[in-house]
Amino acid sequence: MSGFFISTILDMATAVYDTSTSFCCGSSTILSHKPVIIGTRQYRILRQLGEGGFSHVLLVEDVESGLQYAMKKIICHKGTDAQTMAQREIEACRRFKHTNIIPLIDYTIDNNSLSDASIAYMLFPVYKRGNLFDLTMHNEETGQRLEEDFIINIFKGICNAVAYLHNYGSSDKPITDIEGDINRASSLREIDLRESEDQQTRILQSTISPKDTALSKTSYNGYEQISQTSTEDNLQANNPIELSSYAHRDIKLANVMLLDDGKTPILMDFGSIRPGRIIANSRSDALHIQDDASENCTMSYRAPELFDIQSGAIFDERTDIWSLGCLLFALAYNYTPFEDPQMGPGASIALAAINGKYSYPIPNPYSDRIRQLVDFMLEPDPKRRPFISQVIALTNSLYP
Repeated sequence: MSGFFISTILDMATAVYDTSTSFCCGSSTILSHKPVIIGTRQYRILRQLGEGGFSHVLLVEDVESGLQYAMKKIICHKGTDAQTMAQREIEACRRFKHTNIIPLIDYTIDNNSLSDASIAYMLFPVYKRGNLFDLTMHNEETGQRLEEDFIINIFKGICNAVAYLHNYGSSDKPITDIEGDINRASSLREIDLRESEDQQTRILQSTISPKDTALSKTSYNGYEQISQTSTEDNLQANNPIELSSYAHRDIKLANVMLLDDGKTPILMDFGSIRPGRIIANSRSDALHIQDDASENCTMSYRAPELFDIQSGAIFDERTDIWSLGCLLFALAYNYTPFEDPQMGPGASIALAAINGKYSYPIPNPYSDRIRQLVDFMLEPDPKRRPFISQVIALTNSLYP
């Protein structure tokens, strides 16, 4: 049986048990637990807000101030990748500072409470309006649709966060100067879509050649990461923060919260974050990347190149662009493009994504500009798929 079909079966099994975490106040599971100490402060657990995989999100209250927060609790069993993943998420949240990225307030790792595991606690704000998935489910139940201007405003904010991740470390300017600067000149890795496919491939390969650009490589959980960095010492397998770009790898409605103003999106859940550029040098590498995608990239938002990976495959930040296309479609129509209700329960999301097979509802309640944007991002060929700066440019031209 091929790796593609094994991964597909595993995806289907995982989906049955996967419940998205949420940093809102909507759940009602009541918990009784001694206060959690983070730094010098104690937090009383009020109830569970959500769960997924090895993690739980809890509503907590500062014992002294009475202020409420969302606390993500990750059980890191010994001999598993959970601790590495928790550390990766903590490091990412500590470093990334952007208006549209969730801020990490505080964190701690408890190595003493359990004999066979450690517990990572991460403290975040509580978002009373919930996430975009909650919003679309409400619309589905009530038969409502979001206004097109609202959809695009949300989409632009998410694009700002993605641009920040994809361009992280590509400038010598401080983070605060880079934040939100989506109109700056494109970097070498942003290939003009008007060029031929051969030209695109040649340029992409030149940007990952150590001979030409002094890029460094190192092992990253079983495969090679590629980074623009000056010294090998700056690149550590367990600390990918020094990389020049990142891919979120799990952009979806459930991972975008709404601020209390109801119009500002907040990208969250960085446990899936990976180097923006990776290469599979062997069949073993390819299978590792494929398994990693199966575990951490939600199937209905996953780029087609992540379903059946071959030795020698090269990946860049544009895996996130595919997910953005799925998100925009789902925000408009309340379902992802490859989960079309008309396709029936037996339809294969993976095959539909690989073939780029999707359709729009008839009649379409939105202008053709939504369709232009979605079609632009849902390009099955990763070499022809746009970079985030090109998505932003088209969005701004369609919606000045």
